[in-house]
Amino acid sequence: MPKFLTDENVDGYVLDGIRRKFPDMEIVRVQDVRLRGVRDDLILDWAANQGFVVLTHDVSTMPRHAGERIAHGLPFPGMVVIKPMTSIGSIVTEMEMLITCTRDDEWENLIWFVPY
Repeated sequence: MPKFLTDENVDGYVLDGIRRKFPDMEIVRVQDVRLRGVRDDLILDWAANQGFVVLTHDVSTMPRHAGERIAHGLPFPGMVVIKPMTSIGSIVTEMEMLITCTRDDEWENLIWFVPY
């Protein structure tokens, strides 16, 4: 099962919903690891070094930085980009599908968009 680092803009209700579905999953927030307010590229460096898939609502800059990491051959455990205005129930359902229907090794170098 992947472990997730949530960007500072991820809705707390989304985080709560995922934690209810997967109580044993390791999920940390950037706030928990002293990365609040840190540049996206540094957050992605930390996530890659620690093996965390990034979960974000930031559809504009995070995917671009992730794409740059992939293009330069840097480690990238994966990312889930939650599109704005998506209902919490839909997000949790799609995250449940992604988590249960994939192997850990399938996340590397991928950027998933929720909803698809």
